[in-house]
Amino acid sequence: MALILLQETFGMIQEYIDAYPQGLGLSVQQKQHVSKQDDAAIAVHSVLVPIDSSVTETELTQRAAVIAQQQLILQFAFTQVEGFRGIRQVPTAQHNILCEDIVSRTDLAATEQAKLIPISMDVAHGQNIQISRFVCQQQTYLLVHANALALDIASVYEYIGQLLNGVDDEAEAIQYPDFLAWLEEMNESPEAAQGAAYWQQFNAKLQPLDNQFQLPYHKAPDTTDLRTQQSHAVMLDDSTVQGIENLAEQLELDSEVILHATWWMLLARISKSAGFSAALGYDPRQMSEELEGALGVYQLHLPVAIEVDSAQTLKAWLSQFAFQFEQHLEWAEAYQGTEKQELTWSPSCVMQVWHGESYGQLLRLDDSSELHLTCVLQEAGAQMMLRYDSQAYSEAAAETLLAQYQQLLAQLQTHLDTAVGEINIATEQEQQRHLGLNKAAIEVPLLFDKITHFAATQPTQLALTDGQQSLDYVSLEARLLSIANVLQAKGVASNDIVTVALPRSFEQVLVILAIQRLGAAYCPIDPVWPQARQQQIIAAAGATRHIGAEQGEEVLGLTDLLSEATQLSESQAIALPNAQQAAYVLFTSGSTGTPKGVVIEHSQLAHYCFGSSEAMNLGQQRYGLTSTVAADIGNTCLFNAFYNGGSLVVAPEQAVMEGQAFAQFVSAQQVEVVKIVPSHLQALLESEPKVLPNKLILGGEASAPTLLQKIHRLSPNTEVFNHYGPTEATVGVLSHQYHDLSSFAGTVAKLSQVFAGTSIFILNEYGGLCAVGEQGELHIAGTQLARGYLGKSENEGFIANSQWATRLYPTGDVARYMPDGTISLSGRKDDQVQIRGFRVEPNEVAASVSRCLESVGCYVMAQNLSGQTALVAYLTGFEYQDNAVSGLLDGEVNQYLQTHLRDHLPEAMVPQFFIALEQLPLLANGKVDRGQLPKANELQNVAYVAPNSQLEKWLADSIADILEVEKVSCDTSFFDLGGHSLAAIKWVTRIKKQLLMDVDPGIIFDNATIVKLAAALSAQHTDAQKLEKIAMTQLKLATLSPEQREALQQKLGLGS
Repeated sequence: MALILLQETFGMIQEYIDAYPQGLGLSVQQKQHVSKQDDAAIAVHSVLVPIDSSVTETELTQRAAVIAQQQLILQFAFTQVEGFRGIRQVPTAQHNILCEDIVSRTDLAATEQAKLIPISMDVAHGQNIQISRFVCQQQTYLLVHANALALDIASVYEYIGQLLNGVDDEAEAIQYPDFLAWLEEMNESPEAAQGAAYWQQFNAKLQPLDNQFQLPYHKAPDTTDLRTQQSHAVMLDDSTVQGIENLAEQLELDSEVILHATWWMLLARISKSAGFSAALGYDPRQMSEELEGALGVYQLHLPVAIEVDSAQTLKAWLSQFAFQFEQHLEWAEAYQGTEKQELTWSPSCVMQVWHGESYGQLLRLDDSSELHLTCVLQEAGAQMMLRYDSQAYSEAAAETLLAQYQQLLAQLQTHLDTAVGEINIATEQEQQRHLGLNKAAIEVPLLFDKITHFAATQPTQLALTDGQQSLDYVSLEARLLSIANVLQAKGVASNDIVTVALPRSFEQVLVILAIQRLGAAYCPIDPVWPQARQQQIIAAAGATRHIGAEQGEEVLGLTDLLSEATQLSESQAIALPNAQQAAYVLFTSGSTGTPKGVVIEHSQLAHYCFGSSEAMNLGQQRYGLTSTVAADIGNTCLFNAFYNGGSLVVAPEQAVMEGQAFAQFVSAQQVEVVKIVPSHLQALLESEPKVLPNKLILGGEASAPTLLQKIHRLSPNTEVFNHYGPTEATVGVLSHQYHDLSSFAGTVAKLSQVFAGTSIFILNEYGGLCAVGEQGELHIAGTQLARGYLGKSENEGFIANSQWATRLYPTGDVARYMPDGTISLSGRKDDQVQIRGFRVEPNEVAASVSRCLESVGCYVMAQNLSGQTALVAYLTGFEYQDNAVSGLLDGEVNQYLQTHLRDHLPEAMVPQFFIALEQLPLLANGKVDRGQLPKANELQNVAYVAPNSQLEKWLADSIADILEVEKVSCDTSFFDLGGHSLAAIKWVTRIKKQLLMDVDPGIIFDNATIVKLAAALSAQHTDAQKLEKIAMTQLKLATLSPEQREALQQKLGLGS
């Protein structure tokens, strides 16, 4: 690089003043540090350095003056110039040094004290450095603030080195304005067009990549705030540095390339990103001896494309990245920034490497990235500093990330031919922390041993009630034995299976417990299921007897069963069930199209009760049974109530359908604990009930932050737990208590407590334990694992004799270990979904649809529509009334399909949308090309029919809000919008609350459009005109502020 200097005599500013009376525009490098929000904001780098106490303020001031005379950029003012847009750099003779001694505070650490020192340098008048000297806990410190438009961070460290070690008066330095003049000359040369073309072409490569890269444990700050920056630094040990140098020589690469490639590979591994853009720090001073020691803003952030295939070898990735790196260096000087070359790119991650020295602690690095890794290759060793936005990433995340980087760097030489995804990035400390979450198995008493114990020690303690009838523990024990005797007389023996099709009730609980007391297993069937589904489960269970509400040829009627038990004069003794006997069989949706029966033994059930009670602090409390036991969502309260000597309170149907009835149930029955599906609770909270249980356990699906915040607003003292576990591991194995629900961070779904006797392993695709942040499949081992699937071998669906445990259950759930020591779930490996608490396999739904609709092919997949999981069925060969149909099926056709399928499938398994296709799009391997399947929401182009009345307008606005859609046409069916039972409950609650009408959900199913529903409500109301006025008032209320609305509602006596 041959630079022609404007002047030969260094330290003289006047010739620059004469040459640039209106200053110079900012370079591409400098523009990186101009605030996009505030042009007047000072861009600053800050470094805190411990120094010898003998270095005085006077000495620092003198050295700073010498440096400024040699490095003229420090004598430039950064200010507005009339006739020019934006900041310009103007040479000025008015240069003075800002160096001060600060009075120390003894109660603060040095870094905290440094942050309190205000930035007072006047860059508009050439004051580009602020030096503060202070003493903290007998150590002297130097705080250097540098204008980021004058010095980059490497220049700041060079400046500090000269400040502390003195300046070579004879040294010649390249002046930064001369470098800028050379750059301008370069960009006017014929080769510049080639460089511009290179970057334009590279921009096209960046377009499909993720431009807002984030790691999985990103905390989602509202805005990046430079005041929240933190940094973490580590030194690479000599053996690692030597290994990198040896590898660089072996592969004929620069050490810098290896450092960069390894860092980006780590981020790609953790994020599982198919491709993202980032920034590579380029510094021409590393390329040219002439620029060595020059101060200014030389470091440039070049965009890089990171596309790592986990199956490619490490050597292949290093080679791939090296090619991009070398191409970038060739055309680096031609890079003109994002605006001039129309690069739509803003990096959230930056990495730069340079040879030099670093000092002290980096407090602030002025750029907009959230992660910025700096690697300084020193004469002795190498220092890595990770500057991070603490609003986006935690200190634990930053420390873990650097430890993983060191772990990778130490393994490079021995894993050149290993697949990138197979290299272990978890440190030994990490792995021990992961395994430390697991809890050792202990002996626990069985459920019926506990019930017998409580009957003896607290005989009069309430055990079971529905508000109308009650049993204490001694009465419960006697009642169960008598029913068990009758069942035995009816041919039910120990180890048999009995199917039970009863609604949630006092009697249902008695029957379930009595079957278990006999040593048999119950198999629950929801009586609201279609008969076809019920018969399918009964046949699959191979049950000895079936118990239903009414007596039948093959049905043991509830009334007769209980009547016979009551008439027994004396019950015969029956041995208590042992640990290995089955307690229940629960059928779940099957991926093969057939439901699978999971067999849970008494030992596993007891361990669940013990482990969940310990983790969630459950005890002798009043438990509300509000959920079905046909899915294991209800088993938490059903069994823990009796296991802990508490009371089970069975909720009436109205209490699970309407919010105020739910609140009344909780209040009247003094219910303390409820386990419920979040979407169900969301529907109940629509009426904003004033009473909630002391403890809410949420499971079956993810909880929305808005729901958690609403719970906190309605009942701040309610304890809220997240509960997770598959049926195959007996209800649940992990939980987490939410804290600080008023903040976003407090509502982030996580799991922190592993139940006693359970072990959790998150394994990657190669069977290794995942590192923090790395995505893998959650596996479960321990005392809660089911016996297996009914009629299958013990290990079908399980993994036997792995390196982690003798028996493992692969859940199919994708999860991560997080930096704070918790576990986070992030989806499924397969297509399985949770819909309103029920586990649903799309393949089973598709098989059922094809059975119901003869000669019709069906493919089902879940889609996220308006924040809700919805099943979409794609039909081929489907005709309606002998006419071929295509596209999104709505109106009469959709209603026909929904109604027909509800005769065969539980509601949660009925697709909400149907799309008719001539044929399914296929990939070359014959599998369905899911990416080419049309999305249901993209096909909803229904002609909009506006409301004709205030009532129709209110109904349309309310259902649009509930279903989270933009607007609703008044002739569109509730079903066509993806409506379901919980949405209907929420809508009815809102009608009751705001229109002051007492209606039930059936009115919506019978009048599915806005027009029909408005007519039905008007016909039902005693005064249709009054109803219209109420709707108009509610519409006006919606436009008011919360305070105005509350005042008017109280005045008018209307619901909120």
